[in-house]
Amino acid sequence: MKPSSKLSFKLFVIFVLALEVYSSSFPTKSILEPQLADDETILSTDYDGFFVEANLTTSDPTTNDTVRMILSLSNNNVLLIDNCADFQPYNCKYYHCIPYPGTNTTVRYQSFNATTIPVSATVELNNQYWQLQEKALLATSCEINTSQYLGAGRYGVLGLGTQGSSKNNFLKDKIFSIWLNSTAKSGVLKFGFDQKYANGTVGNITANDNWIVPVKGYIQITPYDQDFNGFIAFDLYGDALGFPLKLYKYIVDTIVATQWLNPITCDNDTFQPSCNYTGYIKDLPTISIATGQNHVHFNVPPEIYVKNAKSRDDYVYSITLNIKALDNSLPDESYVTPDYSNTIILDQRTMSSFYLVFDAIGPINLVQIYQASTDPNAIPNHPLPKWVYIVIICVVVLIIAGSFGVAIRKRAANRPTPQVTQAPFIVPDASINSNNARIVSGRDYQYNAQGGNYYQQPQGVQYQPPITYSYE
Repeated sequence: MKPSSKLSFKLFVIFVLALEVYSSSFPTKSILEPQLADDETILSTDYDGFFVEANLTTSDPTTNDTVRMILSLSNNNVLLIDNCADFQPYNCKYYHCIPYPGTNTTVRYQSFNATTIPVSATVELNNQYWQLQEKALLATSCEINTSQYLGAGRYGVLGLGTQGSSKNNFLKDKIFSIWLNSTAKSGVLKFGFDQKYANGTVGNITANDNWIVPVKGYIQITPYDQDFNGFIAFDLYGDALGFPLKLYKYIVDTIVATQWLNPITCDNDTFQPSCNYTGYIKDLPTISIATGQNHVHFNVPPEIYVKNAKSRDDYVYSITLNIKALDNSLPDESYVTPDYSNTIILDQRTMSSFYLVFDAIGPINLVQIYQASTDPNAIPNHPLPKWVYIVIICVVVLIIAGSFGVAIRKRAANRPTPQVTQAPFIVPDASINSNNARIVSGRDYQYNAQGGNYYQQPQGVQYQPPITYSYE
């Protein structure tokens, strides 16, 4: 291989490696599942919403059962079930279960209240980071006002609040975070924080020990706004973005009012109302929930609160709003217990826009809010800026192009003068015309400038004598 070819080959290899680094350093368009670390647990979903898999110890301490449980971000209790809605019963004879003496306790969740007794049980979410260290609660009955299959296929509710002794369930730092992919079909529960799940900071807000956020702010749908004093809760089991009944009516009416150039009407349903709207999704307004803390807003764009939207650029002829009213006077999906009647509940689809970090390490509980990364697998821990990779690739391309140009010019300069091996055809005495040719008997004779001879050629055909080249 000649030196110029070796150089070109080496530069080509460098170029390929640069492309490999570039392609592995930025997010791709596909949505990939992240690779789980030791401090991470997968969040899975089915037709009823998200769940986590927890280990329950049987009466044989060497045997565990892996079961599905609802993950609560607004409660600190581990709720096991004896009799409640469609939850799977917890068999105290089969599992490790010892009742504690004490009175019945009512535990209030968003869609039901449970009457419980305290029991000992072994529940493990992550054997290094979260295990039940205190008593669990066994639900003996539930108060519920819904015909939905609440708790179907679930063995109970696992609360990640830090109220009282429940903070001892965190075996290391009292911090966890939630990342959901953009389709809200899977996600990660991480006992810590990881920058790869974040794509820009929104801000920090304070919460109580069970991660309920107090709000003294407003709802803004430009150019309108409405004061709101209440609470915000996070619900991985939520089927729609929930607002208190009066606020819900205001939001629907305001969305309609913003479309005065493109009239829109909606039905009177309090759960996911349908509207006759013809136009682009991006022309609908953003719902901004101002928390009143540190200028933090939860901005909900139309591609999130419109259920049938796939992207902002969709052109549609009707829409279904992925919102619902919340009140204890409403049935089924819109029912909430009185404790949550003045609470905005962010559902799984809304939460998928954010990477949420729940931090109880310090003296107060903080919820740190980030824009969510769409593909954490494609982001390195310490990526270089994009312009660096672009400059590297451009320089490599220029070097390769220049090396080929130099090699071609060098080869042309070193090429020897070809030696003509064909014997010339000598034409007798004649004069040369302006084209260095002579006309004899109707034939052209092309003049050979080197040998001073003529070569016979049929008339009207450009002369190309058969010449063989030899190089020394």
